[in-house]
Formats: sequence, structure tokens, C-alpha cells
Amino acid sequence: MSAAPAPPSRLYVGGLAPSTSEHTLRAAFIPFGLIETVSMPLNYETGQTKGFAFVQYADADDCADAVANMHMNEIDGKTIRVTYATDEQSA
Repeated sequence: MSAAPAPPSRLYVGGLAPSTSEHTLRAAFIPFGLIETVSMPLNYETGQTKGFAFVQYADADDCADAVANMHMNEIDGKTIRVTYATDEQSA
């Protein structure tokens, strides 16, 4: 019998404004727990972010708290979508 998969600790944050910085994201998500990394993929042609990011928490419970509290909230004037990241999104 195999062990149950570990609960997710990585978030997908979509709908970000072009002006949203890594610092702004960290500040918005740090109240829920220790953040290991924030990744904001760039459009290599424009140098701007693609409008989404990934937030990796050290603890899955903190990740769950962030989803419950941040989904459909506003950052930099834009309503964000916060869900658990999938392998397809991360690729």
C-alpha cells in the first residue's frame, strides 16, 4: 500500500496586474506562513511578468490558509485567482 500524496504547498496566483512585484506578492501572502519561493515568469519579448505567479510555502496548512483567504481578493487593483498549482501550470 502506498502512502497518500503530500498535500500541496505550491500556489498558482493568476490575474496579476503588470505592476505587481515579487515584494508585493510576498507582503500579501506572508501572513499565512513561511514562504520558500515566489516565482513570477517573464515574457521574454517585453520583459514584463505574464500576469501570474507561483508561491511555494514551507507548510501545506499555510498554503491551504492562503487559498482560503486570498482567492478572489484584490492586489494592485486586480482581482486575483488563487488555487493549488498543478504540474501543468508549473511546466
